[in-house]
Amino acid sequence: MQKVSFSWVFFAGALPVFISFFIVTLLCHYNNWDPVMVGMRRIFAFVCRKHRPARTSEDTEQARSLIPLHTIGPEEDSGGPS
Repeated sequence: MQKVSFSWVFFAGALPVFISFFIVTLLCHYNNWDPVMVGMRRIFAFVCRKHRPARTSEDTEQARSLIPLHTIGPEEDSGGPS
């Protein structure tokens, strides 16, 4: 091993093998992670992004819920029929 020289083809072939082992290790560690889909979503968001106007104080009224989430009042809270 002291005076062995390797050609550039050896290193060019070893690089994809090393990268594939690294990727397989990452995918085994993060079971539900899909890096291809994450990358596609980021590219899509970058390409298709639109100018989003900042919300003004007039828009806060539009953002409020018209239907309250908690509709139980004191008269309905008795627990049984009256």
